[in-house]
Amino acid sequence: MAIYNHIGQVVTDLHRSRRFYEEVLGFRFWFEFKPPQEATARLSSRAAPLGTTAWYLTLDAFVLELIHYAAPGVTTAWRSRAVRCTRHGVPPVRRPG
Repeated sequence: MAIYNHIGQVVTDLHRSRRFYEEVLGFRFWFEFKPPQEATARLSSRAAPLGTTAWYLTLDAFVLELIHYAAPGVTTAWRSRAVRCTRHGVPPVRRPG
């Protein structure tokens, strides 16, 4: 049985998203992180620079990572792309249907 304690979610407005998760669902702010742009671009299959900021919120033992891309045009409509985690045994993620 797999146990999940962390999930990342791309958001268009960090402040609004944080307010929702804290006020409605009871999450608490943990910390902010500005990851290296080149590594983040490779992981997310996007072109650098991304202007990435991640805010981590917690609820009990669960961690929610709110990811925001500040660079213009980075946040676009969903498209099918392989997630580059196959070396860890995770199959590519594809949209159903």
